[in-house]
Amino acid sequence: MMFSKEYFKYLLTSNRYLLILVFFLFAFNAIGNTIKGLDLLLQGFLAVLFSFILPIIVFYHVHDKRAVDSYFALPVDRKRILATSILFCFLIVYAGIAIGILAFAYRSDGPFNTAFALLIMALAALVLVMYHSALYLIGNDIVDGVIMMGAYTVLPLSITSVFLLWRATGMRISLWSVSFRRSTWQENCLRQLSAMKRLILYL
Repeated sequence: MMFSKEYFKYLLTSNRYLLILVFFLFAFNAIGNTIKGLDLLLQGFLAVLFSFILPIIVFYHVHDKRAVDSYFALPVDRKRILATSILFCFLIVYAGIAIGILAFAYRSDGPFNTAFALLIMALAALVLVMYHSALYLIGNDIVDGVIMMGAYTVLPLSITSVFLLWRATGMRISLWSVSFRRSTWQENCLRQLSAMKRLILYL
């Protein structure tokens, strides 16, 4: 068997407060956020955030010299520890995403393929967790692992978000300037017509 039930139970008990925080944030956003589209956007942000944080917590012992010997001395194969840790992170992230999708499907007025969305998000959650776990484990130490994750995840996402925000803001500014020019042109036309009307009445 690839996974260890005992080690999975250990991860659950040792990270129970983190689990409460994660599910509270996901559930609070899914239930309390009634703005369509924004709830799923925030659920996606939380999923990316916790897929970044959870591998650091679960694989912390790999880069800790005092803990690595005791962890790898456990009567559990290293491959099973790795697989169980990834499964643990995946289930937490995917459970949070599933809460958001089910809440969105419940509030949705139009047709929504819930099963397809859950399947796609399961693949996305698995890829995110495995990607961030690999980046963290590649690092030489804790700081190096976090920097690797930030360089290959946070920085590209930040640049993309800023670019999209700039495009959206620039579009709004350009539309506002066009509407402003139209309104100014209309006001000038009205002034000219008003002046011609006064001139005709004067004559």
